[in-house]
Amino acid sequence: MSTDLGSSLYTANHHRWQRWLTVSTIAIFAAMMVVDHPLKTDHAPLGIISLQLAGSPQMAKRIVFDWHPKERLAAAFGLGLDYLLLASYSAWMFFGCRWAAVRWMRSNPSRGGLFAWLSWGAIGAGLLDCVENVILLIFLQTDGKSVLYPLGFWCAVGKFLLILMVVGIWISGMIAPREPGAARPVPPKKP
Repeated sequence: MSTDLGSSLYTANHHRWQRWLTVSTIAIFAAMMVVDHPLKTDHAPLGIISLQLAGSPQMAKRIVFDWHPKERLAAAFGLGLDYLLLASYSAWMFFGCRWAAVRWMRSNPSRGGLFAWLSWGAIGAGLLDCVENVILLIFLQTDGKSVLYPLGFWCAVGKFLLILMVVGIWISGMIAPREPGAARPVPPKKP
């Protein structure tokens, strides 16, 4: 699958896409930080992220019960807003990884091909985020009585791991040699 949807979207106007996605991701993330601010409590020092990564239904219930009804509404609104963010960040990271893959293809085609394939992890992170948000919304609506919380927790863990992977790939594109053979070995020292 050398020519796929990701390659054709990347090569066609990728700079415009990347700029637009960068601005939209930052703007939506800033809005989410404003919504998330009242959710930071003793049980939830990271706001909604504390709920996502609580680890157990009992700890998640403590977090939900620590929030007043107005804060629970803010959490639900933030989860809804997260759907905009996940669409933006997953596409942004996907195109960033495609850029890194193209850079690596010039000097190391096998690594570039691997990175092109792994760039789909950004889309996977977005899908896991969708499932996690639905589960957390159900958890909020049922006052912590939903049995699906562990699945939401593992979706969050998988999402964050995939995000770390694709960010690493994107960063690696910055250190990729620009041309084949650009990295030359250092000659041995003469005695």
